[in-house]
Amino acid sequence: MVMEDPTFLNGTVKFYNSKAKFGFIKNDETGEELYVKRSGLIDEIEEGDKVQYVVESHEKGPKAIQVKLRTEE
Repeated sequence: MVMEDPTFLNGTVKFYNSKAKFGFIKNDETGEELYVKRSGLIDEIEEGDKVQYVVESHEKGPKAIQVKLRTEE
């Protein structure tokens, strides 16, 4: 069985509190805001960072996981 690569979306960190270990990412295309927890981060993030992420379904709504800094090409 072949695992599909997850689809990474582009977004911008709207808010991130490193002490509370959570924040929000705004999707660059749709404007949707997604919750993100420290456990979902690959790279350290700060407000204003351009990131890529995968959306995961969660009981309280979708959240961003596998969040990593986006390298501009």
